[in-house]
Amino acid sequence: MNARGLEQAAQAAAYVRDAFSPRRVWSSDLMRCTATAAPLGLPVETSKTLREVSYGSWEGKRFVDLPESEQKMALERLAWDPEFRAPGGEKFGNLVRRGARFLAESKVLEEEGDLVIVGSSIGDNRGVELERGVVRAYDARSGKLVWSWDPIPTSDADPARKTWQGDSNA
Repeated sequence: MNARGLEQAAQAAAYVRDAFSPRRVWSSDLMRCTATAAPLGLPVETSKTLREVSYGSWEGKRFVDLPESEQKMALERLAWDPEFRAPGGEKFGNLVRRGARFLAESKVLEEEGDLVIVGSSIGDNRGVELERGVVRAYDARSGKLVWSWDPIPTSDADPARKTWQGDSNA
């Protein structure tokens, strides 16, 4: 992660610590994920099961740089088909299965407390109006959404705002 990313992680961690008082942190074992979680000041428990979907030959590419046939395939199947996989990548359904395995192995649902808090990666460069990397908290027993938080600072009063341009990292 570059210096700007580290600064943003520190600012997000300060907000999360103050607003939510987390007691435990789980993360993917990928370096950028653990580096993002580290400023929380808590031990970071890692698991390969929390890794994002592998996009195979699409990793690091912008949507517009994919061959037209692959763009068409993605638009037709990417958002809804759990058996979809990018060339050389992983089936989206595997992510769901890994998540279920994490819940069972980590015993997170047996933890004291009422919320399961999740973050997500975003689909960069696939289009103009896309999902944002919103952090969400769900009731651990009912599965209902309790709250959500957009980590992109939108208020000019927020000191972290200066590290962003519009809705993207500057």
